[in-house]
Amino acid sequence: MNHKLNWANGSIYINGEGVGNYKKESSGNLSVQFKEIELLFRNSTNSDGGIEMFCPKNGKLGKIKRGRFKSPSKIILTDGREYSLEPKGVFSKKWKLKANDNTLVVFSKSLTDKGEAIYIFEDELLILSGMVGIGVQ
Repeated sequence: MNHKLNWANGSIYINGEGVGNYKKESSGNLSVQFKEIELLFRNSTNSDGGIEMFCPKNGKLGKIKRGRFKSPSKIILTDGREYSLEPKGVFSKKWKLKANDNTLVVFSKSLTDKGEAIYIFEDELLILSGMVGIGVQ
């Protein structure tokens, strides 16, 4: 069964029900509250220019390495799992999150701060990381 997550103007919804929010802080970090999960995404201080993912309870969870132009981004979790976030379509408005060539989540976003994710499993970290990877502000 497919699930649908939407985001708009700082709020996150599943099937129309508010389940979280996100906020870009003055530091450039993005804080996300989703159900019972609190996450922080911050620009890496390393030269690779990625985005580091943190949870106040568990520490560093992984990193998003953004691709350039039409090349895929990578989501690399501290447990060793690695995912590809591939842009599709004009202006990179559609993205596919893949593991081993299997599509796990399909994202679409508008040029404004709105978008959706269609998925068949519930891995909140992966879905939220994908949102950040495609440029949620």
